[in-house]
Amino acid sequence: MASTEGKLNVSELDFTQIKENLIGFLKNQEEFVGYNFRGSSFDVLLDVLAYNTHYNSYYANMIANEMFLDSAVLRNSVVARAKHLGYLPRSAKGSKAYVDLTITPPDNPAVITIPRFTQFQGDVDGVNYVWCTANSHAVNINANLVYTVSNVELTQGIPISYKYTAATADVDQRYLLPNANIDTDTLTVTVQTSATESASFAYDLANDITTVNSTSKHYFLDAQDDGLYEVQFGDGILGKEIANGNIITLSGLVTDANATNGCKTFSVVSDVGGYSNVKIITATAAGGGAGAADIEE
Repeated sequence: MASTEGKLNVSELDFTQIKENLIGFLKNQEEFVGYNFRGSSFDVLLDVLAYNTHYNSYYANMIANEMFLDSAVLRNSVVARAKHLGYLPRSAKGSKAYVDLTITPPDNPAVITIPRFTQFQGDVDGVNYVWCTANSHAVNINANLVYTVSNVELTQGIPISYKYTAATADVDQRYLLPNANIDTDTLTVTVQTSATESASFAYDLANDITTVNSTSKHYFLDAQDDGLYEVQFGDGILGKEIANGNIITLSGLVTDANATNGCKTFSVVSDVGGYSNVKIITATAAGGGAGAADIEE
């Protein structure tokens, strides 16, 4: 629709119609001519103006879309909107498996402890992936002097750690998990007093702020851009505040997500509880393709 009485119709967003509106506007003045002749210099200038208007209109429309949860298409925009609802987007999740182990040590220890993140190997379509124990396990001896443990939970992923030294004077310091494939369910956070003191304390994820006070050793998890996560600590009111010089260690598993679902073959690749004579007697895969698993000794 052409503009009248020297006024522009600003509701048009189509490039061609924007240009026609500009021409209609120029018809109401006498200072400039040539605007309605194709190929003139003024016509080229109108193309530039119409393009700039169309470009800015599209850009403003996309910005408006990203401001609302039901119309946003970019993940970063959805994450930002979800924060207003107190929702934490789910991280990548490693596939799960459960194995039963027997250990035959050369000596007779009272108990064998299998540490967290003890590594195993799982084969999927000829590709080997690292799997780790999700928790530590204590293995007790049975009547036949064989050490057995059942339902050892394995999570697919490679152990990785990040260390930060707290600098409270730096207001921009952040404690990021710089890999987008970290399984936050496997995340552990420890705080060491300083580089010269070995005492360290485990911090737990704060799920309910009503239970958090000024001395609570809790951390908060916040989703950032590009699928990353940031660990945040208390301010001395909600959660214990980090002191200058504290060493923060963030440990977890970097997973291959869905690529390892349905893994059916597992093997021992390192000492388990300090012993190499270990056999997997049964195994069950879980996560995406649960079923009985083949056993490889």
